[in-house]
Amino acid sequence: MKKINHKIIFVMLFFAVIACETITPEPYNGKFFMAFETPELAVDEDEGTIEIPVLMGATKSDTDVTINYEVTSNDNAVGLYTIESEGTVTVPAGETIGYIVLTPTDNSIFDGEKTLTFTLTGSSRSDLIIGFDGPDKLNSTLSVTINDNDCPFGDITEWAGAYDVTMTLSFGFIFNPGTYTGLDATLTVGANGNTLVDPDFGYLSLSGRAPVPVTFNLDAEGLTTNIIGTPYNFSDGTTENAVYAYGTAPNERVYTNDAPNGLGFIATCTKTFTVKARIKRQDGTTGQILLMTYKKL
Repeated sequence: MKKINHKIIFVMLFFAVIACETITPEPYNGKFFMAFETPELAVDEDEGTIEIPVLMGATKSDTDVTINYEVTSNDNAVGLYTIESEGTVTVPAGETIGYIVLTPTDNSIFDGEKTLTFTLTGSSRSDLIIGFDGPDKLNSTLSVTINDNDCPFGDITEWAGAYDVTMTLSFGFIFNPGTYTGLDATLTVGANGNTLVDPDFGYLSLSGRAPVPVTFNLDAEGLTTNIIGTPYNFSDGTTENAVYAYGTAPNERVYTNDAPNGLGFIATCTKTFTVKARIKRQDGTTGQILLMTYKKL
């Protein structure tokens, strides 16, 4: 858990006035207060849990002190953060600082900058004014900016072009199982929506077989990928969207999306995406599980 560093200066005792040889103490005429350390704070959405200090400029209490606050947010922040015991912060007995515990949600979607505004409203101690300086209420509010660490998807045409490819096979009948690196592909924009076409998916041409073009759908909202195919009727009675690969019945091979074992994912900042697929035999059994990772050059 991360704590925000803070320096607190309290002038709370007395001023000394020296007259002749007699020291006459004067009582502290200020007021006890509650305030944020700073009026502004910026964090990244992947920063994890942070502790925001709330200061109590007062004599220490023998019991816990509850400080109340309200929090509002812009539309981008709705549902994308959690606060422990939202609305109250506790200054433990014998202490002068309490902490609001805030955890931004680290997602993989470009949802923009989030802003939270915390406003102090009162406390369980009647002698605490709100803010450092009475009517001016210095630091009675705190604006927290949560920076997005994701990137927008952009236009699909930005994704077309040359890619470095890594191919991983669970087991194989064309290639030996394992991971193959240093492969490459040039992808073009497909006919519909956010789609890209790999003209030689799975590198069948390296095995001496005819290349198979495969179209991927890149879901910019869910940041997932899947293979676009057409209904294929396997001899076991199942039907799946699939892309015909090679062979003849009963030993045809077809590419299918790897659902329900999970779709591929998209990393928009680096224009990287992963496609998971099965190569199935015509009888419906799995001949190979394939994981392809494309990183744009």
